Amino acid sequence: MQVEPCCWMTYTTHRDTRETLQTLDRLDLDTDRPTEEDIMKKFGLDEEFRSGELNCWQRVKPKIWALFDEPYSSTAAKVSSLYLLIYSFICYINPAHSRSKQYIKLTQKVLK
Repeated sequence: MQVEPCCWMTYTTHRDTRETLQTLDRLDLDTDRPTEEDIMKKFGLDEEFRSGELNCWQRVKPKIWALFDEPYSSTAAKVSSLYLLIYSFICYINPAHSRSKQYIKLTQKVLK
């Protein structure tokens, strides 16, 4: 195949992108949700889980982890992610809003 020098960069970029996409297609993506036993293994609680000797904190800890680590794992995780996003936005905007109020008061005093 003959490629003109002016088009060589476009061709190589296209070829490299195609190769990368083919590689990604061959990867086995982990789209399955982990089982409860897999989650317990992450926390080192697999033996307690199998024997049924989990205390309250050991049962709740993986659920709290899933809320923050996997925001699409459940409806509660989505709601908590949205809440944290809104809360952080309000915390970011609030100081600027307070300063603007102070600036308006100062400007009114100067104009009087």
